[in-house]
Amino acid sequence: MAYCFNKMNSKVLKFDVLKDIDKIRFNHYIMRKENINRLIKDLPDGQFSLTISEVQRELNLSKRKAYNLIKEFENIGIIKNIIKGNLSRNNSVYEYVVKDFETDLSKGKDIEKSSDINTYTNTNVKDMGSDMNSDLMNLKKENLKRDLNKNNIYASIIDYLNEKSSKNFKSTTKKTKSVVDARINEGFVLDDFYKVIDIKCSQWLYSDMAKYLRPETLFSNKFEGYLNEINTNKVDDSNDCEIWDIKFDY
Repeated sequence: MAYCFNKMNSKVLKFDVLKDIDKIRFNHYIMRKENINRLIKDLPDGQFSLTISEVQRELNLSKRKAYNLIKEFENIGIIKNIIKGNLSRNNSVYEYVVKDFETDLSKGKDIEKSSDINTYTNTNVKDMGSDMNSDLMNLKKENLKRDLNKNNIYASIIDYLNEKSSKNFKSTTKKTKSVVDARINEGFVLDDFYKVIDIKCSQWLYSDMAKYLRPETLFSNKFEGYLNEINTNKVDDSNDCEIWDIKFDY
């Protein structure tokens, strides 16, 4: 099968092969994402989806470094933002901007390090075609695994809330998934959800506020504030009042 790969933006040729290694890695990473998308056709050719946490995890970078790379590539015109991520769509969509090498060369651009970068890039990209089928299979498996993991997270959180509050919320509703996803994207973990449920149940369960023991309230943008409140009256796991049979000797 013949593959039609995207060209590299000529501005990458100005990167220093030693000092700008993270930029070169990031460029290879997003070109790979765009080329894979050409095969699966989730987006128009030239476009790819991206999140900060994804870059952070897959390139083993800090969150700030991942953010700065995306913004720098956007500012210098290597990528262009098409759709910004939001609560309903967590990932952003970018377009890889292609500039012609020969045009820049004819204008006398300073690309004396181009041979080094081409060597680095070719070394990393030459196996892309042979790996593509494997990538597609792995992508499908990863997407399935990710969906299963997320569904398990939704179920774990809502089951815990239902147990503590004696309610019957569903983990499959769009609104519930949306607020949970929003908090996860901010870096909160499963135990944080459990802690917020414990804290607010201890405060609200037997009061007029019990009606607010619901996903859209507990996991709203006030989540971090709830998380940092002190749980002074932990709710009994059984939610039952134990009857003591006390006998006195006279």
